[in-house]
Amino acid sequence: MIVINNFLHRKQLADIIGRWFVDRPQPTDVLNLKELVNCNCYLAKYILGDVAGYLFNETHGPPVESFCATTKGQLKDFLVANPSYTNERITAMLQHYQKYPQDYYRETPFDGRVYYKPGPERQIYLGCTRRKRFRRIAEKASRKIIDLVFSRIKDEAETLARERAIRMGVEIQKLQTPMQQRIEEFEHAERRIIKRIRTGQFLSQMPPLDINDVFGLKVVCEDEDVHRLTSIIQKHPRMEIVEAELHSGSYNALNITLRYHIDKDVLLRQPPSGAAMKMLLARGLSAETVETRYRAFIQEAEDDLLLEVIAAGYQDILESEIGHSMHEEMVLEQRAKQEYRGSLARNIAALMEFMLALRRYPDERVDDIPVKLWIKYMPEYFDTVMKSTYGVAETLYLA
Repeated sequence: MIVINNFLHRKQLADIIGRWFVDRPQPTDVLNLKELVNCNCYLAKYILGDVAGYLFNETHGPPVESFCATTKGQLKDFLVANPSYTNERITAMLQHYQKYPQDYYRETPFDGRVYYKPGPERQIYLGCTRRKRFRRIAEKASRKIIDLVFSRIKDEAETLARERAIRMGVEIQKLQTPMQQRIEEFEHAERRIIKRIRTGQFLSQMPPLDINDVFGLKVVCEDEDVHRLTSIIQKHPRMEIVEAELHSGSYNALNITLRYHIDKDVLLRQPPSGAAMKMLLARGLSAETVETRYRAFIQEAEDDLLLEVIAAGYQDILESEIGHSMHEEMVLEQRAKQEYRGSLARNIAALMEFMLALRRYPDERVDDIPVKLWIKYMPEYFDTVMKSTYGVAETLYLA
């Protein structure tokens, strides 16, 4: 099942997701889900701030300052206003952005901080932290599950075709199958997989589907500084590099998977308060038990989690925000390329988003899971579930 490696209590979360996908919820699932998601979000700010403060101060020296960004436009405006250097390509990107700002998805929600070094003449962009929004987490998780389900349906359809070839006494390569029959065999294969999902058989055979990029950092790092950055990471007593993968093309970057060993004593001294406490109370957690449950959450958690660190030069970061590899365009392209869009795929996406939206649900339980993977629904039903019945979000992402 889905394993979000950036979270603490990730196995517990994977177990809840698995149970809900086969419509076998437990009475405590909603409360545990709310605590898991909300506490991890609260801790992410502290952990990302700790990692960012260390990396940027070690690479550039103090002072390092930052500001909160809630839209991609705020991040892109700062990047454009403070170029680290210029060349023909950078100048072209900056001019196009300034001339046609409406083309750059500036209103896209963003949850992060922008880090910079102040200077007498200009500010130097150092990088940013970001937490992936829950709609995007749900979308990414459901896409992983849908891709796996689709591959199993195709395997099952291939099995049906082989069985038919054997009955007809012909080799599979020579089997002639009319289009309508192919459709019918695919639908038959789909029904077999749905039955396995409903009985729990599919889930028991499902490999872990890892997500490692819910929380992360982007660091401006030119080619000559990459070795220094990795050395700085390895020097930290609670950080280690698990994997480093080089991406090349229209956007060049080093993608580092970083294991962060938490300091439970420090986190225990950071219980939710102020705005964080108000948020937790508004989402249905009890004022009398928040601190006690927070302590248990930390004490019983794993000792580490993963973070994503993307190291790229200024020009490549600019490409990813306003250039050839603009993130928003890539997301839209991924959605357009999704092959499997049947009822099962839509239900998986809907249920995943519903579960993560429950972080805002004011009560501690749901009497009935409103999306069963084996039932066909019209898209309007999902909006009704989210808007009218629970009021936890406006719309569901539909694959």
